[in-house]
Amino acid sequence: MNIKKSIKAEIRKQLKKVQRWNRISKKAKRALSRKVMEEVINRHHKGQLSPVEIHEQLQLEMLPSGVMTLDEMKTFIPNLTNRIVSLKDPRKSWYLHSELRAIDKLLDDTVLNVLLAPPGYTPSKREKTPAMLFRAELLKSLYYAEMSYRKFCKLEVNDLERKRNRTFIGLDRRRAEKIHHSELSAFRLHVTWKQQLNLLVYFLTHFFDSPLGEGSFYYALDGTDLAAKMVSHPLTTVTVNIAGQEEKIAIYSQLDTDCGERRNKSDRSKFFVGYKVHALSVLNPLTGKAYSLLPVVTGANHHDSNFLEPLVILGKALGLDIRFMVADEAYDAADLAAISDITLVTPPRSTVTIPDDVVVEHGLTTVFCHQACETPMTWVGRDESSHEFHCSATQGSCPYELNCPRSRVIPLDNGYFGHIPRTEDWLPAVDDTRKHCERPFNLIKHRNGIDRITVKSQHAVQVVQTTATIAILLLEIVRYKKKTQEVYTQIEIPLSAS
Repeated sequence: MNIKKSIKAEIRKQLKKVQRWNRISKKAKRALSRKVMEEVINRHHKGQLSPVEIHEQLQLEMLPSGVMTLDEMKTFIPNLTNRIVSLKDPRKSWYLHSELRAIDKLLDDTVLNVLLAPPGYTPSKREKTPAMLFRAELLKSLYYAEMSYRKFCKLEVNDLERKRNRTFIGLDRRRAEKIHHSELSAFRLHVTWKQQLNLLVYFLTHFFDSPLGEGSFYYALDGTDLAAKMVSHPLTTVTVNIAGQEEKIAIYSQLDTDCGERRNKSDRSKFFVGYKVHALSVLNPLTGKAYSLLPVVTGANHHDSNFLEPLVILGKALGLDIRFMVADEAYDAADLAAISDITLVTPPRSTVTIPDDVVVEHGLTTVFCHQACETPMTWVGRDESSHEFHCSATQGSCPYELNCPRSRVIPLDNGYFGHIPRTEDWLPAVDDTRKHCERPFNLIKHRNGIDRITVKSQHAVQVVQTTATIAILLLEIVRYKKKTQEVYTQIEIPLSAS
């Protein structure tokens, strides 16, 4: 258990009990945070601090009950749509361009309302359904990501001249029905983690039923930084002695944010205050394309390796068949005890010492039994801590066979002898395709505006991230269908006179 993260998680837990935290003054926030931090640290010194669960330390939500798998969703959709008759406006397609019309066909308002309905939902008493609010969020993520929600609602939704947008959302094209930006804020606040997961499963069924979901895949895991638009100075900072070392604990005005470290970039500082997004993606080895499937937003102070096991377990709970996974070197420190049935491939760290009598060439290794040996050894398997190699020389062909053990054991490391040793010819090709899993992050951050996100709380960022992932999946599906449409050419008919 990480004591520092446990103390910080307990501090956040106590401060979140303060009513209307975002409405009180900065001076009052600083005083409250200082008081709570002193109380929690005193309890720690007295040994009275109760242990904090690992998911609370990592700021992750547990898997809720009632989340459907892909197979359950495929059964749920036809059972629901066959029971409920939905009336559609036949003139709706007149106002939508081809791309938005194709996306609209993939959206079933009946299913969306059931998946997003809050407790006690009564459709007959609602002018705006959850499906309409979700469509507004989706429309903003598709085409107006850089806009603030206030401008988006004023200029692109409530203007009667924006018939395309109002038609897609489901608003009346003649009557001045409006969606206020505060309604979208309340919608994001009340969309639970269970509803977000069910939404992702609903659209993942569309993805795997489309031509993009055909063929063989393997999975990838990557993370990216997400700076929050807020004051980067902490409210309160305190130094506490943990296991003989002085550790600094800082609390920010947005309680879920924290200070993290990112790769050196020419136009940005090394440290930032905000969140990190970790996403489980799927990679097609034939086309080299990657698609983000399952995003998770957490604080920026957690190491990437902590999220390999939770995301794999969550993906399997949703029905994803995860057997082979690639990730960057940040994930090679993860403990795979709970997910031992998957194969993880990470690039070797250059700082790891290469074992004796091992030759590295073009990223691949050749293992020999001893210094004088000239016959490469063959990898036969591994256990929890080491790899085993056997001599590949035939009987009588090796001059050292009488005094040679003909086998060798090499411990697992973070270099060329990870979960799969770098003796396989196909590993460099896997490393090349792994780089494609950064493409969905670039799309989400730059095209869908997540890099300039205007919401601040972790829950709101998670909802926006989920919506952006769904938007990109829908765009990939409809644009692939558009590319693969049959092209008609004019048939040459000979003239009768000829």
